[in-house]
Amino acid sequence: MKRVVDRQLEQLKAQDFDPGSELSYYFSLLPERSRLRQGYDLMMEFPDNYQKKIFQDRLRKEMTSGAIDVNIMSKVDKLNFAKTGEFMGQQNTDALAALRGFAKSDLRSSVILSAGLNPRLYSYIECFDDFFPDENGVTKKRIILKVSDFRSAFIQAKFLAKKKGYGFRNSALSRA
Repeated sequence: MKRVVDRQLEQLKAQDFDPGSELSYYFSLLPERSRLRQGYDLMMEFPDNYQKKIFQDRLRKEMTSGAIDVNIMSKVDKLNFAKTGEFMGQQNTDALAALRGFAKSDLRSSVILSAGLNPRLYSYIECFDDFFPDENGVTKKRIILKVSDFRSAFIQAKFLAKKKGYGFRNSALSRA
């Protein structure tokens, strides 16, 4: 997915700033207060000259893609079987396979765990270093818990906090 998004962004950057182009549409979708949108609006006021070209080059360099976040419904963790009827193993359930795919990707984004606590899934997180801070304290992949109430949030966060020293050091949960 990241390669597709990166390729599409590069194709978008290669376009001209013509009225009606996808490139111009991209900038029109940005909030009016954003720095990029203000730069685009200012660039459009220039006549076609050297200054306008400098603005266009700068705007292209500043364009970035957003995060590609992934949602895994924790409780919807179907067991999978081969065509022969043979069970494919605990690590090949839907939720664990989805987590593994995300963890092994080169994305730097978040996984959203929704629809309840799945201890097997939460324990599987420990197998992937990208979910934990490196020696510089940087975490490549973040975990977002989508919960319905405080009690659910507390139970799930406490369960995760016990995993491999997950980064809850400054949290009240680490003292609970």
